[in-house]
Amino acid sequence: MAEASEIQAPVSPILRCLAWAVDVPIILGFAWSAWLVTVRMADVPAGWTVALPGAIYVAVVVLYGMVLELSTGGQTVGKRALGLRVVACDGGRAGFVPIVVRNVLRVIDLLPGAYLVGGVAALISSRSQRLGDLVAGTVVVSIPTAGEPEKFEPPPLRYNSFRDNAELAAALRASVSPEELALALDALARRDSLDANARVELFAALAAHFKEKTDMPVAVLAGLSDEQCIRNIFDVVTHDPPPPIPEDAQ
Repeated sequence: MAEASEIQAPVSPILRCLAWAVDVPIILGFAWSAWLVTVRMADVPAGWTVALPGAIYVAVVVLYGMVLELSTGGQTVGKRALGLRVVACDGGRAGFVPIVVRNVLRVIDLLPGAYLVGGVAALISSRSQRLGDLVAGTVVVSIPTAGEPEKFEPPPLRYNSFRDNAELAAALRASVSPEELALALDALARRDSLDANARVELFAALAAHFKEKTDMPVAVLAGLSDEQCIRNIFDVVTHDPPPPIPEDAQ
């Protein structure tokens, strides 16, 4: 099923600088180690002794950000320490190509030194994006602090066509697991914080999953959006079926 993230407000350039300050000592350690290994294992020409450390440093900067952000879902050590993450501009997870692009373009953002190009771009950008972010379509956001989640209850439905189909309602109650129900509730709770395209993709994926699982009749789904389908499913599963009519009252 598709994954979408909550859209959070982009963080300020100051927070990004603080995260970078955490990353720099780690990067320098890797760069120094790579320099020592290179000097000991290769015959470095005299003319390269000045240029090579800078080249190694830039290569480590690019690889450090690229490897960590790809393997941790958009975080370096510094970003994790400050609760930051790289995401796509629509709030979804940043993919392979955007992560690679934003890190390769660090070479330009670092010019002419001390992240001057990237810093100026972040100050000018309304979303605090450096040049690499602007090209890659990414943004650095703050991750909400963990805590007791607010209880969310979807608004009651005026009418739920699934309730009219006793066989479908019973099949949903029997087949939908608590984990699947939690996914549906999470999607409904986050719907207003998602980008329009991300919301459509999320509910389309959820609806396709439930439709395949319960083999829903086409007639029942006529005229229903994917989001309404998920709301109907949640309503049916979480509310007790009406009590049977006693035989003597029939």
